[in-house]
Formats: sequence, structure tokens, C-alpha cells
Amino acid sequence: MSSLTFPRLQVPRAVLAWLPAFLVFIQPAVAAESAPDPARAQAVVSAAPHDPRPRLLSQILPWDELVVKATANGQRRDVFNAPTATLLELECHVTTLLPGKAAHAPHRHPWEEIIIIKEGTIEVQLNGQVQRVGPGSVLFYAPNDPHGLRNVGDTVASYHVLTWKSRDTQPGKSTQP
Repeated sequence: MSSLTFPRLQVPRAVLAWLPAFLVFIQPAVAAESAPDPARAQAVVSAAPHDPRPRLLSQILPWDELVVKATANGQRRDVFNAPTATLLELECHVTTLLPGKAAHAPHRHPWEEIIIIKEGTIEVQLNGQVQRVGPGSVLFYAPNDPHGLRNVGDTVASYHVLTWKSRDTQPGKSTQP
């Protein structure tokens, strides 16, 4: 096999043939990794073939830096919503509900969802069953299972929401059951 020799390094010609294309492919990622720009969180090629959004990179997202948006029922903090190396979309937000409020009516959707209760007392509706949960509780909603929740406590209730879509996720939107 023919190769080029560098001190202590031999590079096969087969590697040299595809190396320029590989370097062009990783150039945005390398530039993003070395850039001090805080927008680097979303500065790499998307995992989804036709998704113009940049791919989500590893990062730390301090609580006090998340933008708080007032809602009719409390607050929302969007954490991220972007393709990843293996998912078409990974979304995370934090909802804070005022006492007696629900984020929305019970619904269903074709993607999976995890909710982690941060604080407060939540009443969960899942497949026709109702249960109360508190801080540290984890909820998993499988695709198309009807679900909803509301704050039944006397103080605010907050929870983290994680949803994801892969190539196996069926198309569709949230609908009322």
C-alpha cells in the first residue's frame, strides 16, 4: 500500500483521498468548538437532513441565565430545542404553574415526553387515571397516551419537560383526546 511518510506518522493514500472532504465537513464544528461565542450552543451542522437549525452541542445552562417568559398560567423557561447528533429534535423547557392552574388541556402527541417535578404538588392525568406527585417525581408519557397535569398545591409548581423526536417518531401534532 502506498503512503506518505511524516516523522513517526504514515498516512495511507486512501485516507488522503477522503481527508479534504472530511475536513470541509468538520470545519464548522471545529470553528464552533474553538469560538468563544455563547451562541456556540447551536453552531454545528444539523443531524436532521433538511433542518436548517444547527445541532445542539454539549453545554452548561445555568438556571439564572434562562429567560423567563410570563404565561397566563405562570412562567416558562425555554432551555433548548434543536437537532442533536442522534435525534431530529431534542426540546427542554421548564414550566412554573400558579396554584390551581394547568399549562394546557389534556392532550396526546406522537412523541415521547419526560417530566421531572422540581417543586410543588401536581395532579397528573394519564390514560384516564389521576395521581398526585411532588418534587423529584418523574413522569413518562409514551406516544399518543392522553395526559395532562395541573398544580393542586397552595404554592407554585415547577417541572422540567423533555421531548424528543427521532426518525422513528410518527408525524403529527398535539391533539385533544
